[in-house]
Amino acid sequence: MTETRQRVVGPPSSRNGRTVRTARPSDRKDQIAEAAAVAFGRRGYHAVGLSDIAAEVGISAPALYRHFPNKYALFAHVAVAEMASLVAVATDPATVPDADADADADADDHADADAARVLRAITRGTVAHRDHGSLYRWEARFLDDTDRALLRDRTRALRACLIGPLRRARPELTERDAIVLTAGALGVVASVTTHDVSDERLEDVLVGLATHLLTTPLPPEPDSDDEATPWHPGPRPRAKRELLVTEALKAFDRLGYHSATLEEIGGAVGLNASSVYRYFPTKAALLTAGLERCTHQIDAVTEAALVDAAGPEAAIRALTAAYVRLWFQRPEVMSVYATQVGNVPAEHREDLRQAQRDHLDEWVCLVREVRPTLPIALAKLRVQAALSVVVDVGRLLHFDPRPSARARVEALAVAVLLAP
Repeated sequence: MTETRQRVVGPPSSRNGRTVRTARPSDRKDQIAEAAAVAFGRRGYHAVGLSDIAAEVGISAPALYRHFPNKYALFAHVAVAEMASLVAVATDPATVPDADADADADADDHADADAARVLRAITRGTVAHRDHGSLYRWEARFLDDTDRALLRDRTRALRACLIGPLRRARPELTERDAIVLTAGALGVVASVTTHDVSDERLEDVLVGLATHLLTTPLPPEPDSDDEATPWHPGPRPRAKRELLVTEALKAFDRLGYHSATLEEIGGAVGLNASSVYRYFPTKAALLTAGLERCTHQIDAVTEAALVDAAGPEAAIRALTAAYVRLWFQRPEVMSVYATQVGNVPAEHREDLRQAQRDHLDEWVCLVREVRPTLPIALAKLRVQAALSVVVDVGRLLHFDPRPSARARVEALAVAVLLAP
């Protein structure tokens, strides 16, 4: 008979004069992955060190290296695993108890019940890991080509879990329409990873909004005769300070704030790093200036959209169209605005966050004018879901500049905002 022994590791400790080694838990790798997912999800890839994760788990950095050779390997593992776990719950009927069937039916008068059940499973998994969501929504740009392709495959697999039941419920849909609607529904669910608004009805609200979105009629798909309307941002700034801000936002989006260097930003406008300091004392000051510019631009777009609106519903439609256009025109700038405020120095950070809250409140007030019985928390959930749809479906469409492409995104966002 073979004797089974528990593996012992770690530094020895003394007990009654005898040397005792502590046992390594069998799920140590899973503990590390969970701690890493939370850390990367909350703070971003570049802001987290392996020592931070090791300390959270209660081990030394060398002990962590036994499971993952470096930070990137750990990051890639958890980023892909997060999406894979959603695919797993979406394809396992046992993850959605039969007791939920009635609730699903109440939330869905039109779409096939199978779609609602799949949505509930995905929503439950996403809500349980809402701290991790930015791993696959925002931080995935730091994956290498191989791992990014693997994450895309997992994302397509997740959409496929919904596309089948959706096309059975709506056989008139083209495959492309089904993909767009599914991406929108998943964007609604994923919105919970971008904020901390909570409510006892959180899961039901997200499932209801996503299911409603799946019933939305889509404007016609762009065709070859639909000419793109290129965006002309006006003449390129001539002042070096403004040029630096413009190039910095591009670099922060492409490389991430921590990886972008003043050498690269300065080089894009013909300056060396030492010359950049004549305009901005630090890279953080450049980021602050860029985000302040974004804030002013959003304020201007919002004011222009609302000035002639005849009533709250018209205002919602006008504001949605303006917001979609802004994302499709400047996705790199809006991406930085959405993700990089945490890297702004503390003395400026609260002002920028308050400006974002004020912008969100503008949407919430309009939604509650149309749906006056809607509690504030649920109105905020609805607005966050709609804004998430703009980003996620926009990415799917590669921010196609054709007006008909924007019209499809506008239709989905409005459907969420004005849902019964």
